[in-house]
Amino acid sequence: MENDPSSGTPDAIIYGEDDLPFLELLATLGIVEVRYDLNGEGDSGDCTLEYVCYRDGRQDARLPSIPIGFSDAGEIQLLDEVLERTAADLPEGDWVNNDGGYGTVSFFPSAICAEDRVVCDMTYRDGADDYDEDEEFDDLEPPEDEEAGDDAIVEVTFAAVQEGAVQ
Repeated sequence: MENDPSSGTPDAIIYGEDDLPFLELLATLGIVEVRYDLNGEGDSGDCTLEYVCYRDGRQDARLPSIPIGFSDAGEIQLLDEVLERTAADLPEGDWVNNDGGYGTVSFFPSAICAEDRVVCDMTYRDGADDYDEDEEFDDLEPPEDEEAGDDAIVEVTFAAVQEGAVQ
């Protein structure tokens, strides 16, 4: 499935168990769902663990920090760190830079169908999503001192709407 970052609409990307070998470990630990929230723009983004659900119904806000292997440089790889990096890297669109994007990455290690084990659901912002609430009032002139007060502001705003300065 292809993501179109310029569309501004959410797309779900699905990965199988062969792509992510730690899913079996999550299932063995009794974890049925892990969800991360992603939100980014400019040149930064946050990938935050939202929750971990266990088979017995417990929920937690953290994953076990257990060793699961070694990096190419010989550093110990921990489950919680690897899963967070994986969640941040899964979206195919650029959710961090420029207009960025937001969404969730969810791992369902016990799902019966391999296609249902990892779901990346992202929305990519485009430049049209930016809206400055103060922009519509940029052309308004402040009332004269003797007109000051709430009534004067309402009159200026109403006059600006009539003149087409505010839509």
